[in-house]
Parts: sequence; structure tokens; C-alpha cells
Amino acid sequence: MGGSTRLLKKRWRHDIFGKDRRPIEKPWIQGIRDIIRDEGIRETTPQDGTDAGAQEDLYTDNGMSAFIELYATPQSKAKELVEFCEGFSLDHPDHISEGQPATAWLDDTCFRPQDSQTLGPTSDRLCRRYPGFLTPLMLRHYLKQERFDHKSEPDADRRLIAIADLNPLYMLVLAETAPGHQVDALADALWKHFALQTSLRCQTVLKGYAVYKLELHIPYYPLRKYDMNTTPASPPMGKQHRKWRDLTFLINGSFKPQKELTGIHDAHISIVICGTDEKRWIAYSFVDSYFDDGDEMGSDEFSHVVAMADQIAGCGNYGMPINANNPIWDPLLYFSKVACIRMRQVEETWADLVRRVENGVRDFIDAHPSSSHQGKVIQSGDEEAMDVFLWISRAMESIASLLKVLQSTNRVWTQFSANGDLDYFDRQGFVPQETQTDVEAHLQELAEIFAQFKDHEDRLKDLIRQCELYGDTRLWTLQLTAVGSKAAQRNEAAAYLNILAVAPLQVACNLLAIPASVPLLKQDWKSLVTLILIMVIGLQILQYLLYLVKDRIPWQRWRRRLIEQLPTINLNLGMVLKILARLYETDKLRRPTTRRATEETLVNTRESMPV
Repeated sequence: MGGSTRLLKKRWRHDIFGKDRRPIEKPWIQGIRDIIRDEGIRETTPQDGTDAGAQEDLYTDNGMSAFIELYATPQSKAKELVEFCEGFSLDHPDHISEGQPATAWLDDTCFRPQDSQTLGPTSDRLCRRYPGFLTPLMLRHYLKQERFDHKSEPDADRRLIAIADLNPLYMLVLAETAPGHQVDALADALWKHFALQTSLRCQTVLKGYAVYKLELHIPYYPLRKYDMNTTPASPPMGKQHRKWRDLTFLINGSFKPQKELTGIHDAHISIVICGTDEKRWIAYSFVDSYFDDGDEMGSDEFSHVVAMADQIAGCGNYGMPINANNPIWDPLLYFSKVACIRMRQVEETWADLVRRVENGVRDFIDAHPSSSHQGKVIQSGDEEAMDVFLWISRAMESIASLLKVLQSTNRVWTQFSANGDLDYFDRQGFVPQETQTDVEAHLQELAEIFAQFKDHEDRLKDLIRQCELYGDTRLWTLQLTAVGSKAAQRNEAAAYLNILAVAPLQVACNLLAIPASVPLLKQDWKSLVTLILIMVIGLQILQYLLYLVKDRIPWQRWRRRLIEQLPTINLNLGMVLKILARLYETDKLRRPTTRRATEETLVNTRESMPV
């Protein structure tokens, strides 16, 4: 087992990369086009296994489909990038106008033995001087120049290319100017950045011209706020391959409308280094920044004399930019340092997002307790219970999607450690001890950063468990509410039957039992039917009027109280009418006796009076 594990460990091939290996820098696509032109195979059947359509594209189109499809890239990946670049061309007047965004940065430095040490601010390092940020057309112009043996410029042994908000035009520039030994690494980097992939690995590629490849691809989700009338930011060019996810409900812990939109943007950082020896390599960096205004640096950040900010490292280590005028020549040292800086930035973004999500869930649960609060049983209506249950379901779905990305991020570190990638950085005896010590320090810092990522993952798992427990309790409450609701509906149906059928009949009978209580009605069956119809129609009209004003008055609350008190009201009304009827009958019986007594009294009085 120990021997098998040793065989899986990756080693830096000093026997290959410790030598002076200056590559051929002719663009790969240009070389294929020259072959197609020279051999005249445009109108013949290809003999190299490629299809004629791809060769035609190489010769006439923007070249992206050929750059991807003719190399060792799955067709599914090729299709996504080809569709993203479809309709764009570096020769189209609209696409090469001066109004195109300038988000690319290029730094070319020539190696000298003294450059491996820290240079002073007044050093005359051999570098090519470029403007600050470059448009696609400007980047294309500089990349088409000879990297080595230029007539007037120093060699570009170390080349740094950083592009913010990678768009189709920049992709086409890179595809058109990439040398053959860089195509595999570049094509893979373009797709992984486009597709928000996660990767951290070191690799020695022995196919063709041997190269080493170091890559870091990390997705993350910056949290941003917008006014309700503002459209969330999106990439400035190309098909919208980055999404905005509205998490207003989750961050604010409420299902009620808010004054601001709060959500997350899809974002990604890609850093890839591909080289032929220890002093000749190219670093690519693709970073999303479309969601931040004013993120570009001013012209004072691009001084070739004092200090120039390394754009691959971004804002640098804890806000201190890396000075590109003091070049780091060792590729593993540069990669480990920049990876630490970028991963620290990503970790801070995740920390803020996880904390905000935790606060939102806690606030929601505190505002909608599942069972009791301060000794009082919480009784919520059916609509509120359903809203709470739906909020918890949406929250769990959103948290699960975030957890999936965090798990993928932590998984790459586990694989990076277990598969021997860390051993790739062990070059004791091949590099100065100071360089090896710095590399190990960066790797230890990287391990601490990923430990914090693991903590964020555990916190999201705890949130999901908390939501599941709360949701189960709420679901049980909702089920009990549903059972009670069915019983209430049955009681309500019986009450409506009582109101519309039994009550009118009872009230009509009681009214007709009192003679002359209702004018124009006699004590017969026609009057009974008339009274019943009048009351039934009146109840229907009253119900319709209450329906029209249901949003203005608490009709539902009144309705429940009416139904609850209906038996008592009906009983009391019947008793009152019965009492009135009895009083009337008693008065009716007493009236003749009283009249006769009065008449007798008058007669006796008259008789006793003298004549």
C-alpha cells in the first residue's frame, strides 16, 4: 500500500523544467491555417482526422470552434464556448471600435539572474511597457508581436495576462494568439471559467512539448443590494452566462415585500500557469467584476518606474497590492502566493454570505415560532402557516445550492492533498531554501483558509438541519390545522344551512305567531313563504355586500365570530319572539275582562248618581 501511494505522488520534474527550454511561439491557429493554405486542402478531404467544416472555420471564421474542437476537448464543452462567441469577430468594425471595454492587463518581463532577487524601485528591469488596461484590439496587437527575439523589445520570459469580465472578443484574441504548447491549458481554462467549474491541481503534461500546468478555478457568490427599480448588474458583453439570484426573502428573514433587492451574483476566479521551464511561463487570470462599479485602477497604478499593481493578485495581500516591478520568477512560488490572496478574498465573501443567511433564518424563526412563545400558544391562520412553510422550503433549497458549491470547493482541497499535489511543491535541493520556505508558508496559509471553508460548510449544514426541524414542526402544525379546518368547514356548512334554511323558517313562524307584527301579512302559508323568501334573499345580498368590502373590514374575523355565536343568537332570537308572542296572547286574553270590568264600573256609577 505504501509503495502504491508513493507512486501516486506528483513530483516536480526538475530534469525537464530545470533546463533552458525556449518554446516555439508561433500561434497554433496561424500554423494550421498556413498548412491549409500551403497544401491546398480546403477543397479536399482532410487527411489528419479533422472535419472539413472545422478546417473551413480555421481559414475563414473567428477560429474559436477550431481552437476548441480540433483539440482534446469534449464536444459538449466546445459547443458552449462556440455558442458564446457566435456572431463576434475580431475583424468586424463594430467589434473593434474604440468604445469597446478595456479590462485586460499585460505584463512581459525578461529574465536576468539578478531579477530573481528583489529589485529596487529605480531598477531598470527589462520589461515591455504597455498602457494600463487594454481593449481586445490592443491586446491582440501586443500578443501578435514576437515573444522572443523581438527587434526592439526584450524577451517576454514571464508573461502575465489578466482579464476582468472575459467576453467573446477577448476569448477570440487568446485563441488566435495562443502558441501550440499553451492551447490545451488555455482551452481548458476558458471553459472552466465560463462554466463556473472548481479545480485546484498541478500537472506535468508530457504529450507533445512537455509543459507544467498549475490551475485554480473557484466559484463564489458576492452579495449585493439594489433598489427595487434597478436591474441587477450583468456582464457587459456576450450572452448572459452569469446569473443573479434574488435572496431578499432569505437575507431579510421575511416573506413580506422589501424596499431593496438583496441577492447574489455568479462569479468566478481562474488562475492558470503553463510553462516550459522554471523561468519561462505564462500566467492567465480571468476574474468576474461586473457587479462592482469603479473597480478598475487608475493610471498611477501602472507605473513601470515606482510600482505597478499585479492584477492577477487583485487587491493583494490584506489590501497591499503585489508590485509587479519586483517579479517573482519561480512559478510555484508565484502560484502559491497568488492562490492564497485570491482564496482569502473568496473566503471573506463566503463568510459574509453565510453570516447574513444565518441571521435571516434566525430572524424568521424568531418572528414565527413553531409552537409557543413566552408561554403563549401561537395560533396562526391557514394562509400564514402556508406562507411560513413555503418560506422554509425556499430557504432550504437556496441553502442547499450554496452548500453544494462549498462542498465542491472543499473537495478540491482534499483531492489536492490526497493525490499528491502538495508534493509537487517539494523541491528541496533544486531551489534556494528561502524560496522553498516561502512556498511552504503559503501552502500552510492555504490550508488554514480551506479550514475556514470547512467551517462555512458545517454552518450551512446546521442551518439545513435547523430548517428541517422547524419545517417538520410547522408541517405537523399545518396538518393539524388542516384537520381542524375540515372540521370547521363541516361546522360552517351546517351553520350556513341553519342560516339559509332553518333560521328563516323559525323566524318567520315566530313573527307570524304575533298577530299584526308584520303589516300586510296574514297568518297563512302564503305569508310564511313570503317571509322566508325575503329573509333568504336578504341574507344573500348581505353576503355579497360583505364580499365586496372584505378587504376593507375584518370580515373573516366577524364571520368566524358570527358562526361561533350563531346557535346562541338563533336561540335567543327565537326565545325573544316566543316571549313576545306569549305576552301578546296574555294581553289579548286580559283585554275583554278589563273592558267588561270598566263597563260595569261605569254602569254602577251611573246608577248611584242622583237623578
